Amino acid sequence: MKTTKLFIVLSLCVVLLGGCTKEAWQEMYLSDILGTWSGYSLIDSHYLTVTFDKDKKFSYRLDNDAEVVGSYKYVSVGGMITLIPVEGDEIKWYISDREEYSMNIIWQFRTFKMSRSGQSH
Repeated sequence: MKTTKLFIVLSLCVVLLGGCTKEAWQEMYLSDILGTWSGYSLIDSHYLTVTFDKDKKFSYRLDNDAEVVGSYKYVSVGGMITLIPVEGDEIKWYISDREEYSMNIIWQFRTFKMSRSGQSH
């Protein structure tokens, strides 16, 4: 257990001292979420479609509501996406069970089972 904690601390030090800023380090993982994702809520019939691009812009549509657009920040450690809409308040989405072509988005106490479509990069 102590060896594992020491390894994690040393690895983090190497990343931070290796000239890679936190921002640049997070950028390396943007490909985890890039592309268009869609899926249904596991507890009700809500349908979500979202697109993340490499310029940190997003668009999403919940059911037949109006499309929401803006910018986003992705923190791969902890799996959190902060959406900053052009209009409205900031939104936090939490990611779980992320795979290359699937992930869960947790938003407003709902879990959306998402699948990636089209190009991912």
